[in-house]
Amino acid sequence: MRNARIAILGAVLIAAAYFGYRAYDRHSQSPFVFGLARAGERYDSYVAALKDSSQDEPRCSDLVAGYRICRGTLMRPQSAVIVVVDPRGRVVLLDQRIVETSTETRRAATELATRWTQESPATPVKRPDAADVKRWSSDDNRWSATMSTRGPARSLDEVVLIDEKTLGTLSAAALPTLLVLSREGLVGPELVDATERRAPGALAKAADRLAAGGRPSASAASQLPACGPQASLGIDPGMARRTSLGANVEIVTQAMAQLFPDRRLELRDSVYLVDGDGVPELIEVTDPVPVRNGAALAFAVNYSGRASAVASRIQTFDAASCRASAEVIVARLDRSRRKVTGIERLTPDEEALASRVVEMRATTGKEQRLLVHTVGTYGATEWYGEVDWMDAVALDSLHVVDRWPVTLAKIDSDSRVAAVDLQPIVASGDAPRSSVGGKRVTAVVQAHGGSRAQPLFLPSGPQGRPDGWAMLTVL
Repeated sequence: MRNARIAILGAVLIAAAYFGYRAYDRHSQSPFVFGLARAGERYDSYVAALKDSSQDEPRCSDLVAGYRICRGTLMRPQSAVIVVVDPRGRVVLLDQRIVETSTETRRAATELATRWTQESPATPVKRPDAADVKRWSSDDNRWSATMSTRGPARSLDEVVLIDEKTLGTLSAAALPTLLVLSREGLVGPELVDATERRAPGALAKAADRLAAGGRPSASAASQLPACGPQASLGIDPGMARRTSLGANVEIVTQAMAQLFPDRRLELRDSVYLVDGDGVPELIEVTDPVPVRNGAALAFAVNYSGRASAVASRIQTFDAASCRASAEVIVARLDRSRRKVTGIERLTPDEEALASRVVEMRATTGKEQRLLVHTVGTYGATEWYGEVDWMDAVALDSLHVVDRWPVTLAKIDSDSRVAAVDLQPIVASGDAPRSSVGGKRVTAVVQAHGGSRAQPLFLPSGPQGRPDGWAMLTVL
């Protein structure tokens, strides 16, 4: 009798566990389904169901704290798919961008809108592009679905399915994932802003952790050797650059002769260094600036041919083998101000793969600084980009004592483009600029034919100062 009771109790517990699991599993998946996809389901199950419609094997890469981002393409309908997977292996976010316009995609848009409206009413979403966007949320706000249509026929353009609860309650360790999704345009600014309100300063720390991956690359870049001379096609016949330098021609010529004793300077419409075999290399020389109360002249040398060679390589996402860094030259003068008695040189951006000095000027005031506007080019196997810097150089030690970014631009191997104008958040004039570390900025991200404004928190960089690799990595 006792054994019979135990058997019955065991059967009841098993049944309760089974139906309880079924109920839990049903509530752990989104009610909004698109084709074979829904948020909350296991990613492995989704991939297995796609085996007849997928055009290629999805490629996954790790984010942070066990999260992954996976990309693939579908044949029916022809689409690009991005899936974010949580540490449990479940789909947190799915973004499917449809690239075909057909009767089927128009019908799909109508059917989706009808089916999802049975779950909850649609809410229009305003977007700056021409898309018509609607959003649905479950009763408990755990799940959301967003659909956009385009054109007069309102053909299906994009579907986004999200587990809002998981994304909205990311742990501190996983917050860099949120910044990546924001950069990708996969989550809107509302979620980023809500996270910042809930934990002020947490996203700035997350940006630092996200940018840390780029710092070893910055260290590796600084160890690369300088690029060798790049031969130009010839020397142009004009003399415009020599004329524009005026009385400073002799000083620049003397200083360059000390820098490159085995080559001669040719000042024409462009500027060249010519070796002993007569082979010219294209360079640039900026206009000299009087410093140290006129006891010295400062100018910059840009190695144009070398920088172009480096840029052409990293723009194909190939690793650079050398660096083409611009140099700031300070030529010390004798009392007559006509003879160069010595030279000092400075590389303003040690971590850039290529750099170019745009202009320089000396500040006025008690402690004179040389302000150097430099464009640094950076790159890795997945992205490349540029940062416009203003560097403040102490003229006594010839070291960069302060630097602040002005603009950022980046493109990655998936053709996403990001651009940020940082000028509105820094001070003006000759005073040191306020740090951009931890600041919230708005990046214009262009991807898949559309542009969206996405909030970003910039990293602080080593010793609280920004660095190019870290800033571009977080973008």
